[in-house]
Amino acid sequence: MNIHGARSHLRSGTVTQHAGVFEHLARHRLLPGRPEPGETLPVFAGRALKSGLRARFPETAAPTLRLEVAGHPLRHHPATLEVSYEPVTQYRGLSAEFLDATDPLWLQTVMAYLSTASSQGLSVWTPYDAWHHYTRGWGDFESFRRQCAIDQQVLEQDLTDRDVQAWAEMHDMLDPWTVARQLRLDPGSKLLSLPALERQAATPLHRRIAEQLVALVRLDRRIPAHMSPQRPCPHVLAFYDGDDGLCLEFAAEFLETVDLGPALRVNVDQGGLGVFNTYARHARTLFRHTEALLDLLQEL
Repeated sequence: MNIHGARSHLRSGTVTQHAGVFEHLARHRLLPGRPEPGETLPVFAGRALKSGLRARFPETAAPTLRLEVAGHPLRHHPATLEVSYEPVTQYRGLSAEFLDATDPLWLQTVMAYLSTASSQGLSVWTPYDAWHHYTRGWGDFESFRRQCAIDQQVLEQDLTDRDVQAWAEMHDMLDPWTVARQLRLDPGSKLLSLPALERQAATPLHRRIAEQLVALVRLDRRIPAHMSPQRPCPHVLAFYDGDDGLCLEFAAEFLETVDLGPALRVNVDQGGLGVFNTYARHARTLFRHTEALLDLLQEL
């Protein structure tokens, strides 16, 4: 193997089974440039990967790359390559004017798609995420009502929603009815399809939002799913004016209790590096579409 004239470096400080890793990287054009005098191949690879990353990803994303190579044969313990982004948090508040002019189910659908489609780039935490974080910790309507009945020692069917909310307030708990209302969600409603979202756009601004969201979702579907077991770090916290800080409160809880993963993690093999290159080709567009959509959501 000869990586940009680096043949001699394979005989200097490179574990034999790691040679296949560098060969895969070179074949996928991920090691630009040449080694510096006296530079070992592993050091050169780290520097070259970093240089290539800067050229292929948006600067505002502050990407970092990590290459991990196990001390075992590649076929049994694959090396991994992962991309992470600087967790500099942005806050995007949606105004009361925009919320008043927007159908709740339409907005709920936008937030759900935005959360999913942005996860591999400029990851956005939305009120839809806040609701699911709440239900994992506090329970849904049925389990909340059941707990109230047990605590009050009454039959569950005898409790009204108002009874349960009064019980929750007495114990300084957030009941799901209040949370859903503050987050402008109707958990019982089925999300709209993308065509329905476009059809039901009520104003020129809503049509532009729908068009941008559809473009983002289509782009996300072309990018292979990341292989990280954890959710990537959210970069943007989107919240509604008048939600009493619930969305940001739940986001803070989430960030304190989980190990956040990278945006992308792949095995350094033929298939994995193909995924990495596909992702890199679309990264700039992914960030640009997300930023444009967030700008539209704040236009009013």
